[in-house]
This record gives sequence, structure tokens and C-alpha cells, in this order.
Amino acid sequence: MARRPTGTGTPGAGAAPELRLPVWQFVRLMVQVEESLAKGSDAAAGSLSRAWNEVWGALDGELTRLGATDSEAFAELMMDQEVVLDAVTPELARAVGQVLSRVVRTMQAILRNEPKDGQRAEDLRFEVAELKKTLKSLPGARNPRV
Repeated sequence: MARRPTGTGTPGAGAAPELRLPVWQFVRLMVQVEESLAKGSDAAAGSLSRAWNEVWGALDGELTRLGATDSEAFAELMMDQEVVLDAVTPELARAVGQVLSRVVRTMQAILRNEPKDGQRAEDLRFEVAELKKTLKSLPGARNPRV
């Protein structure tokens, strides 16, 4: 089931393509945006924050509420639903690629220090593989360094 955020642009003739991300990937993206902005100026993170801050705030609030009240609904939202972002320009797609590449590199660094057979390492390997697929599929984006 797709969750179509509001305020992200209106699709139509000649509109930029939409971007569909599993909710967990959008969460990873926007948490990295927040962390990057907290450390200082970051053009890619800034453009994503300006474009999707409203969507992120609403989703983060819902996840927080579900995390406290309904773990099954929380897990279903995180793993089985998508965020659909309309009118994703090539510039936004490149920014997504830059920020998600940082997420992947951070996760790969964590993996180097994790026991290879643990559940956390297995989960991180899954996420890295899925994020790499997303990076390759971004509209108009070059394959960032990961």
C-alpha cells in the first residue's frame, strides 16, 4: 500500500517523475538529512529537507505514535508501505543519491566492526543491498560512490 504524501508536487504532463521509497528507506534518508544539517551546511541535505520536511514530520509523528501503541502496525508501516514523492527533479534525485550513499557508507563501516554472523549484521547487509538497488534506480541520478 503506497502512502502518497501531500505537498510534494502535482504530477501531470511534463512533470518530473515520482520516486517511490519503502518507508524504512525514507526514514534512513531523512534521519541522515537531519544529522547532516545538524553538523553544518550540506546542500544536498538542505534541498531534501526543504522539499520533504512536511512529509517527514507527518510520517515521523505517525511512526512515533505507532511505536508507542502498536508494534505490529509500526512494523507493517516501516517494512510494507511506500512513501510516494511526486515531481522529483533531477536535482532532487541527485541529492537523494548523495545522501543515501552516505547512509550506505556509514552502514558498511558499521558492518566492518560487527560480528559477521549476528542478526544486526544480517539486517545491515539486507539494508545495504536494498539501498544499493534504490541508488541504481534513481531517476536521472548517476551512480554515487558506495
